Amino acid sequence: MHTALLLIGAHNGHKQRDLILRSAGQGATILVEPVPYLFAELQAQYAGQPNITCLNACITPQPGKVAFYAPTPQAIQAFPWGDQLGSLHPQHAVQHEQNLAPHIEQIEAEGITFDNLVDRFAITSLEMLFTDTEGYDATLLPLFPFDRVRPRQIIFEHKHADGTFNIGRKLGTLLILLDTLGYNVHMLDPENCLATTRR
Repeated sequence: MHTALLLIGAHNGHKQRDLILRSAGQGATILVEPVPYLFAELQAQYAGQPNITCLNACITPQPGKVAFYAPTPQAIQAFPWGDQLGSLHPQHAVQHEQNLAPHIEQIEAEGITFDNLVDRFAITSLEMLFTDTEGYDATLLPLFPFDRVRPRQIIFEHKHADGTFNIGRKLGTLLILLDTLGYNVHMLDPENCLATTRR
């Protein structure tokens, strides 16, 4: 199946709404979010929209249940961006702001690999892969089955590639991999990179 967008870490879908709706007009659009209350908001926002599928899961190196460190619904009252810092890294949110500590809870999330995801949705081609995994993009992207599906574009967060507010060898390794796979990479903004297949 041709897929227009695979968005990992979709949050409640508001931040990327224009991209999501534009992609849905072009083909299958898959939105993945592990935090239950954010996932419920995501589902409600896109209920009835053609071509949009929401999945309550977390991309992980191996399939199975995992500990995920999720913002509570009150996190946004503490800080406007407080509900955007869910991560597999237990200290990620509090390393942004210590006062978030009371608003982060460990939950059990369903872990699914990129391979599992490609199989589940029978993805044969992919226009855009977008990851926003708060510190795990550079860990997870090398595990994408590029030998099976080659996304035309990849947007990923580089800001926390080697730990909160740190870039280093993991980001370097990812950039080398993408170059080897035939991607040109440039920074979109202080947080994200765009990789595009060479023509």
